[in-house]
Amino acid sequence: MNGDIDLKTLTDIIGACADRSETLRQLADPIAQEIRALRLGQLMLGEADGGLGFNLLEAMEIFEQLAREDASTAWLVWNSLLVCRFSRYMTEQLRAELFANPQALFCQSTRPMGVARPATEGVNVTGRWNLVSGCHHGDWALLTCMLDADAEDGPLVVAIPRSDFQIEDTWYSTGLRGSGSHDVVVDSVDVPGYRCFELRNSRQPADALDYLPVMVSITSLFAAQTLAVAQSTFDHVIQSARLAKPPIASVPLSGRFDAQYNLALHHSALRAAKRSLAVTAEAQWLQAENRQPVTPIGVSDLYGASLFAMKCARDAMADLDLLAGTAGIYAASPVERKFRDLQVMMKHIVAQPGMYADTGRVLLGTEPAWPAYGS
Repeated sequence: MNGDIDLKTLTDIIGACADRSETLRQLADPIAQEIRALRLGQLMLGEADGGLGFNLLEAMEIFEQLAREDASTAWLVWNSLLVCRFSRYMTEQLRAELFANPQALFCQSTRPMGVARPATEGVNVTGRWNLVSGCHHGDWALLTCMLDADAEDGPLVVAIPRSDFQIEDTWYSTGLRGSGSHDVVVDSVDVPGYRCFELRNSRQPADALDYLPVMVSITSLFAAQTLAVAQSTFDHVIQSARLAKPPIASVPLSGRFDAQYNLALHHSALRAAKRSLAVTAEAQWLQAENRQPVTPIGVSDLYGASLFAMKCARDAMADLDLLAGTAGIYAASPVERKFRDLQVMMKHIVAQPGMYADTGRVLLGTEPAWPAYGS
């Protein structure tokens, strides 16, 4: 264990400011300030690079706590964490620059929506990236570009400081409103070569985190968030059913067969999914901790557990929304916001059917279609 993080102050601030985040369509400043103070943006950055060095299970617990309180807060931290997980691919100079500030936060896009053209000492970048979560609080944006048409290499990730990118107000969404996932625009910015890297040819592993594949570990933390959103909704519906006094001539929720059946079903399913995710994540972390590369089957096992967790969360939320009835349609209802948040979360690439197909391909002994599947 690398030590615990006390989230009590942060959860209190979230409780006071989550509505403001929804209205602002970006995380309220007091929440972001406490995230910085706790250094959550560098939760899984290795200690060799100045990070907290939390292992996968410790990080999973943090994300569960955050997502129970507010999905947008967890989402911003999760997006910042991905930049830290990419540290193995960066130049030493870039790592030193990005992580010099222990309270730094990052935003990023892995979608190649910009163009990088050769320049005197690096590349010149122009592009527009949508869905860049946490961009208002990002000290740096790591953005993916296609190289100039004459180049033969694959997509290039470039690090852009806050002074060199603009934010366009586009985030009018149904869910995750507080994540501030606006468009980021870069207009003909020169980026020195040391701030550019490709998602391959990683450095010699510096610690156990470098042995843990990036995308599957990120996916497992995403899955933990979906379970936490669904579980907190489940807890609310249970508590409401126990306390509610039904209108005259109505059957209370606690007395309805469909409620009894579905609550029992999802109680078991959510617990089973959480346990499966934790056990599988622990197995892969132990492999990394022993300085052994995680095997392709180990990667597919963790993807499988993550995808199963997402499905259980989505199925539970659909039924919980129905059981909440008309009470769940009001903006003041936790069910309403959490339902919206999960719907938006499930649009992410790691929750798409193709991920299931790739996991099946690995089990069948063939190569996954997604190039980043095992990276």
